[in-house]
Amino acid sequence: MILLLLTFLTLNNYVLQPNDVVTISISGGVNFTYNQTISPQGSILIQWIPPSSVSMASKKESYQPLDRIQEWQVLKIVHIAGLSIEEAKLLIEENFKEYFKNISLSLTVASFSDLVYVTGRVHSSRGYPYSSGKSVREYIEVAGGPLKSADFKRIRIERKGGNIIEDSLELIVEPGDIITVPEALVYIRGEVRAPRAFSYDPDLKVEDYIGMSGGPTDRASFGKSYIIKRNGEKVSLKDATIDKGDTIVIGKVTFKWWQDYLTVASTITSIVIAWLTIRN
Repeated sequence: MILLLLTFLTLNNYVLQPNDVVTISISGGVNFTYNQTISPQGSILIQWIPPSSVSMASKKESYQPLDRIQEWQVLKIVHIAGLSIEEAKLLIEENFKEYFKNISLSLTVASFSDLVYVTGRVHSSRGYPYSSGKSVREYIEVAGGPLKSADFKRIRIERKGGNIIEDSLELIVEPGDIITVPEALVYIRGEVRAPRAFSYDPDLKVEDYIGMSGGPTDRASFGKSYIIKRNGEKVSLKDATIDKGDTIVIGKVTFKWWQDYLTVASTITSIVIAWLTIRN
C-alpha cells in the first residue's frame, strides 16, 4: 500500500516532458481514445478521432455543429510540456469542450521519455519516470525505501557514458541514471569452519555470525578475537555490536598444550628412532 501511494504521488507530481507518450480518452457524449507523443517543442494535437460507432442521437448532442468538424481534423495545438499530469488534463479537457458537449477526459502517460532506474536492496527495483530536481534519496523512497540490509555507504550511480558516482544520497538525479543500492555485508574470517560474508541483519549478534560460519575451530581463541570496523578501527568482541561492513576476526591459539605437546613428542620420537636405525 505504501509503495502504491508513493508511486501515485510521484506520477501525480510528474512534470510532462517532450517525447513522453500520453493517452487521451474522451467519454460521455462521444467516446474515443488516442495516443499522442509530446513534440520536441512540448505540444500535442487536439483532434477528432472517429470512433468505430457513434449513434446519430449522440452526434446531434455532441458536436457544435457537425459540418465544422472533419474526421482526423486537427482542432488545436496545445502546449503541455512542463505541466503536471493533472494540469495538462484540465487544459486539454477545456480545449476539447469547445468542440464537444457533455464529455469528460482522462489523461495518462503511456510511456516516459526518460526513466531513472533504482536497483538493489530496495522494495521495488524498476524504472521510474524522471523528474527534474529530485535526489538519489528521493528516488530510493519512491522505490519503496531501502531494505534492512541496504548499505547506504556504498550507493553507486551510473550515468550515461559510463561515469560512476559513489556514496552520494543527495546527488541530483539526471535522466537515465541507474541507482544501485548494494547489500550490506558482515565478514567473518579466522578460526571458524566456514569463513565467508553474510548479509547484514540488525537482529543478529556476534555469536550468531560465528554460528552461521560453522562455529569456531578447535584452535579458536576468543581472547585474541576482535572486530574491524569500516573505518579500520579494531574493537573487542566483548559487548560489541555489529554494524554494516564489519569484519569479525576469530583469533588462533598459538600453542594448545595437550595437542601440541603430543605432536611435538611424537615428532621427536620418530626422529630419534630414525637416527638410531641409521646408526645401527
